[in-house]
Amino acid sequence: MDDDFVKNGLPGSQFPSPEICNQHLLCRDGYLHLGWTEALVNCYGDCLPSPVPCACACANGGEFIYTVKGLVKEAFLLKCISVNRDPKKSHHLYCRECPLEKSKDNNILEPCKGHLKRKFIKEWSRKCGCGKHCGNRVVQRGISYNMQVFMTPEGKGWGLQALDELPKGAFVYEYIGEILTIKEMHERNLKKGDAAKRTYQVLLDSDWSSMCVKDDEALCLDSTTFGNIADI
Repeated sequence: MDDDFVKNGLPGSQFPSPEICNQHLLCRDGYLHLGWTEALVNCYGDCLPSPVPCACACANGGEFIYTVKGLVKEAFLLKCISVNRDPKKSHHLYCRECPLEKSKDNNILEPCKGHLKRKFIKEWSRKCGCGKHCGNRVVQRGISYNMQVFMTPEGKGWGLQALDELPKGAFVYEYIGEILTIKEMHERNLKKGDAAKRTYQVLLDSDWSSMCVKDDEALCLDSTTFGNIADI
């Protein structure tokens, strides 16, 4: 596909094959902050319409973020937008021993610069008795809208657009990549040098607290090498 683009005078683009798998990656238990240790088999069918919160909902505060139509509730959405628009007015968490600072120099530990307390959605997993058609498994069902990769008319490179009308709160596309510890991320950036400025790393710090965060639980998502068209 890239060769066809170049022949037509369009800049090439590189997307990892979906079959590519990093054999060196380890999925440790610390990556899975599920909040419970035993399978919750009391759930079945669709948990959302039930007048009584299911066992999974009770284990997570008793509140669902999705509507029965699979959309993020407006109140939750507005809170997320508010944090991004005005981060200075939003609540910050300060780690006692910040993993970001520890990755730079474990001997001289600088004070934590603060992390935004962001909202995040926890979908049900294979530990739950309900199936994939449950209303709290939206992302797991994949994209449900037609998307298109296109060349922007302003010459700013490739873009991604929806061909369908998107309702407010709709899930569009999953941003994927490698899960790294903060230490692994820092070591990778040091090896890349100036090229590290062109990396695409997202901190997974929504559930960090003021307590000491374990090294194997301080994670980020790196889509520099492994990703999809959501990186555009």
